[in-house]
Amino acid sequence: MGFIFVAEAQAFINVESLRIDPKQGYRGALGLSGNFQTGNTEKNIINFNSLNRYLNEKNEFLALANYKYGETNHIKDTYLGAVHLRYSRELEEDFFGEVFVQSEFNEFRSLIQRDLLGLSARFRWLDTENFFLFTGSGFFFEQEQLKIEDRHEDLRGNFYLSVVYSKDSALRSSVIAYFQPLWNELLDHRLHLDLDFETRIYKALSATVGFDYQFDNRPVVGVKKYDSTTTIGLRANF
Repeated sequence: MGFIFVAEAQAFINVESLRIDPKQGYRGALGLSGNFQTGNTEKNIINFNSLNRYLNEKNEFLALANYKYGETNHIKDTYLGAVHLRYSRELEEDFFGEVFVQSEFNEFRSLIQRDLLGLSARFRWLDTENFFLFTGSGFFFEQEQLKIEDRHEDLRGNFYLSVVYSKDSALRSSVIAYFQPLWNELLDHRLHLDLDFETRIYKALSATVGFDYQFDNRPVVGVKKYDSTTTIGLRANF
């Protein structure tokens, strides 16, 4: 099990470097951090994230959660969270079927609640000693409640590319990119890019760097099209 401590928590948790581990059974990570500033600027941020994976022969179960709350000068300016559950089964060599559900909210992107139910196929194209390459394609049903709009439902495509480099567990890096278009209008799409880097500095202790970028081509009025987060931290694996 691993515990992650970061300077800023990102909304998306990259699990690709964990998924390439062939070890059966449970692996996980738990992160809790805070930033408390007083004086000319009073700012408080609390971050929590949890990652859990259980591998049983050809069956993989993933459970992820993240939560972030922040205030500046006693005024709330950050409030978001998500829960994601996924089941994956190897159907043929290098071919996997997946089903997932997700629920999330982000007050300062005017998102009261978004619920997803999806299916996808995952392909392993490259599996060498150090490099791994995966692609995924599928769709998800989305039910979304925004502050200034009525609840609505959509069907979106879900396509991703994942590249992982791993060397003797001492150095790991991964890149995952998502493209999620509305099924009948490609101009209404979302992009998501996540980079994760981890290097061992002493026994079970590693240094981590992450970058997360999200783009929505048609956001709610008054909300910017993109968000980005850079993380720097330490990870202790057990």
